Amino acid sequence: MKPCILIVTDYFLPGYKGGGPIRSIANMVQNLKDDFDFRVLTTDRDLKDEAPYTGIPSDQWVDRPDCPVCYLSPRGQNLTSLAGRIREIRSEILYLNGVFSKLVVRTLLLYRAGRLGAQNVVLAPRGMLAPGSLYLKRWKKIPYLMLTKKMGFYRYIIWHASSDIEAQDIQIHFPDAVIYSGTPIPGVGKVAIIKAMDLHSSASMNNDGPLLEMVKEPGIARFVFLSRISKVKNLVGALDILSRVSGNIYFAILGPIEDGAYWRKCQKMIERMPDNVNIHYGGPVPPDQTVRLLGKYQFFLLLSHGENFGHVIVEALTAGLPVIISDRTPWRNLEREGVGWDLDLSDERLILETIDHCVRMGAKEYRRMSFNAKMLALNIHGIETARKQNIILFRETLRLSPGGR
Repeated sequence: MKPCILIVTDYFLPGYKGGGPIRSIANMVQNLKDDFDFRVLTTDRDLKDEAPYTGIPSDQWVDRPDCPVCYLSPRGQNLTSLAGRIREIRSEILYLNGVFSKLVVRTLLLYRAGRLGAQNVVLAPRGMLAPGSLYLKRWKKIPYLMLTKKMGFYRYIIWHASSDIEAQDIQIHFPDAVIYSGTPIPGVGKVAIIKAMDLHSSASMNNDGPLLEMVKEPGIARFVFLSRISKVKNLVGALDILSRVSGNIYFAILGPIEDGAYWRKCQKMIERMPDNVNIHYGGPVPPDQTVRLLGKYQFFLLLSHGENFGHVIVEALTAGLPVIISDRTPWRNLEREGVGWDLDLSDERLILETIDHCVRMGAKEYRRMSFNAKMLALNIHGIETARKQNIILFRETLRLSPGGR
C-alpha cells in the first residue's frame, strides 16, 4: 500500500495566479503519484479572487485526475475544521507548502498544540526565506519567525529545500539544521534539510504546432515579463532599465496583479516611457497557454529579487527565448551556456549593456541562442534526478518518524 501524503497549500489547480508554487505541487503529484497516495487541502479560490472556483464544491473531497482535493471555504479554514480535515486523512506525511502561507501557519499552530496527533511534517519554504522575499514586509515576517521558533513550531520537521541556495537560506535561520547527504540523519530533536529539486511537468513541451519562428532584426526587440506583479518580481527595475535603452522596443507584461499599489507605481512609469518603448499589459496567462504565448516574443526579462525555482524561466527556454534574469535564482551561468544572462541587480550598467546588446543583436546570433535555449529546456524536462530526489525526501521523512525520534 502506498504511503499517504497530505499536502496543505493556499492555492492549487485550477488556480494559477499564485504562480510557481501551484505548479511545483501539481508537478510533484503528477510525477510521484505511482509511488505515493496524495491528497491536497487548499482554499476554494485563486489568489486575490473574492469568489470561489466555478463548478467546484467547497468543503468536500473532489476527485481530480491525479489526486483528491478538498477546497476549503473561508468558514472551513478555521482551526477546528482544519484540524478535523487533517486528522480524517490519517496521512503518513503532512507536506506544508510555504512558510508564511495562511493554511500552513494555522496547521503549524495545530501541530504545535498537539491537535494533529503524531505526524511526519515536511515544510517547503518555496523561496519565502530568501533575503529578497524576507525583506518585503520584514516588520512582520522576522518577528513571526522568531516567535514560532521559540514556540517550537519547527521541532522535528523536515525542511524541503529546492536548491542549494534555499538550503543555505534555511540554515541562516536554523543553523543547527542537518543537511541530508545520503547517509542517515542523526536522531533525536534534529531539524533536517533534504534537498530535492522541483519537478517540472513535461506537459508544457506538448504544443499544438511549431513555435513562432521569430526573425530578429538589429535595432528591434520584443521582450516579455511573465510573473506575479509584486515588489519581489521587480517589474519597476525592468521598466527603469528599458526606459534608458535605445532602439525600437516592445515589452509585454503578463501575469496577475498581486500588489495593486505596486502596479499603480508601474503604470506611472509606463506613462512616462519614451516613444521608442511600446508597452502592453496582457493580464494573467493560464498555464496551458504559457509556452505558446511566450513564443511570440524574443527575450524573457525577469529581474526579480529572488526565485525559488522559476518554472516560467524553464517555460521561456522551452519557447526558445534567451532569458535575462537576476543572479538570485537557481539558474546560473546562463551566458556560458549561450542561453541568456543571470545578472547582479546592483550592477545597473551591466544590465543596461545586456539589454542594449539584445536590441542590437542580429538574426544569426539570436538563432543560435534560441536553439541553445530549446536544447537546455529539453535536458531539464528529461531529467530523472529530481524525481529520485523527491522520492528520497519522502522515504527519509518516513524513516524519521516522530515515534522514532
